[in-house]
Amino acid sequence: GAEFALASFDPASAEQKAQARAGRGRRATFGFRSVRGVLFDMDGTLLDSMGVWDTIGERCLRLHGKTPQPGFRDRIRMLNLRQASTIIQQEYGVDLPLETLMDEANRLVREFYVREAKLKPGVLPILQELAARKIPMRIVTATNERLADMVFRRLGLRDLFAGIDSCSATHYGKESEECFLNAAAKIASGLDPSSVAVFEDSALALETASRAGFRTIGLYDASAAMFQERVRAACGLYLSSFKELSL
Repeated sequence: GAEFALASFDPASAEQKAQARAGRGRRATFGFRSVRGVLFDMDGTLLDSMGVWDTIGERCLRLHGKTPQPGFRDRIRMLNLRQASTIIQQEYGVDLPLETLMDEANRLVREFYVREAKLKPGVLPILQELAARKIPMRIVTATNERLADMVFRRLGLRDLFAGIDSCSATHYGKESEECFLNAAAKIASGLDPSSVAVFEDSALALETASRAGFRTIGLYDASAAMFQERVRAACGLYLSSFKELSL
């Protein structure tokens, strides 16, 4: 399995980036002495759930008799729910308050999280090992916090996480460094980003976290298959699956 030297990893290392692009650099020891926290994306990283989000905007538009323009799905892919609802409201002329549109979208996906959402392969042993080593973990997600809380309680894993940070609640999307910096500050005030690992499947989020100085691990997800070269280039370590990772 892949192993990653967090203790010695330099997020700005050109060699590490070249190795990530080539899919190599996976045989070091995953050291924890300098790691003080881990931030996990949820959808597409911990959960096999991107399918429901890939279609939710289109479903909302069609509920109101609107036809999505070409490229609509890709455009809203990395937006939080408030940002996507703003586009539906302002650009498609759906005359409803933002909160109503957000509630509508949440209703459409709630049943999926309540009944169907599941962990991606290899996630559970990694979470259990991090918890055993008492490394604080937080979830940083564009999904509504209540939905995130609901699914991890159903899976029996909510207590493994120190908290859930929803972009919809903080009003910072993952294009903003503040999204990750604020989450890290909740682990410990003044925490240096270089001592925090960020797991993400999104190239945009990985680029943001890297700019902010975090240690970045990119995960493959089928929903972003066309962006994998960008994902590889944005992270310090690239994984096709959590099964490749040894702690």
